[in-house]
Amino acid sequence: MSIVRGVLLLLLLGLVLSGCAAPYAFEHQWGAEGRQAGQFQHPVGIAVHQGRVYVADTENDRIQVFEENGTWLATWEAAGGIRLERPMHLAVGPDGLLYVPLYLADRIVVLTPEGTLVRSWGSSGSQPGAFDAPAGVAVAPDGTVYVADFNNHRVQVFDE
Repeated sequence: MSIVRGVLLLLLLGLVLSGCAAPYAFEHQWGAEGRQAGQFQHPVGIAVHQGRVYVADTENDRIQVFEENGTWLATWEAAGGIRLERPMHLAVGPDGLLYVPLYLADRIVVLTPEGTLVRSWGSSGSQPGAFDAPAGVAVAPDGTVYVADFNNHRVQVFDE
């Protein structure tokens, strides 16, 4: 009996381990610590859309844009007169626009794929529609925007 149990245990272990294999293999990387184009100071958010990779280079107060192979394309430090102060977790909406929570500015900015400001909203505070360090944003297929309002310990929901 103990041999049968041992064989069954080995078979079960083999099945379990075969289902735990990593589904992804490392491909390549880019960037290093710094302030120059293609370098980062604590990249936090990342979004990919139509062959471009947008990276929230948080402590450099900017968004960097790359091709999917890591080739640097652009750096955005401001849009429409608004400094991109501590951009955090990024999202691309169904409209193809980039939604960016600005952690230090307590606002959300919406940018075109070229970095042009489309709209922004928010102010500092705890009342509805105001933020205290917005950190994350998600956009539903219908365009509803969800914002993780870090220091207010809540999620706020916005529609157009």
